[in-house]
Amino acid sequence: MAKTKPSKPTKRKPTKGHSTKPTKAKAKGKGKGKAKAKAKAKAKPTKAKPKAGKLQLQVESGKLINGVTAAQLRKAIAGEKFAILGGGPRSGTYLQTAAQDEAPFLYILEYQDGSLSEHFEAVHKGIALDAIVGAFTKYLAGDASWRDDFTWKRMKL
Repeated sequence: MAKTKPSKPTKRKPTKGHSTKPTKAKAKGKGKGKAKAKAKAKAKPTKAKPKAGKLQLQVESGKLINGVTAAQLRKAIAGEKFAILGGGPRSGTYLQTAAQDEAPFLYILEYQDGSLSEHFEAVHKGIALDAIVGAFTKYLAGDASWRDDFTWKRMKL
């Protein structure tokens, strides 16, 4: 009997709606190469993303709290030069505050509603921390009455 050479495997071209990528079972390590799939999964760095429907708080020190709670707000804002509460850097909608550099070290308050043309600042420039935390807490809860607590003017940016 004559020996035949084994044929080389041919590369399959993806057809419309199909992929040559491993199936979910193999990608999750349920097929061949289970140890490799687990090693790859552990090696990938994960980026912090806000959870769906949750807001994130970013403060001057670099701390970022995804899914921030009302209980965390005061502690996180106090002692920081600024704080921003929103849906993330690409949302365009947020509430922000900054501490004034001179005594009595009160705060200013601004918000943006989607675009730079919708950026507003509170007219009163010396706002106490309690009022800032109150506005942030209402904003976090989806209570729009925080806008009624201040007089606003549109900023030209």
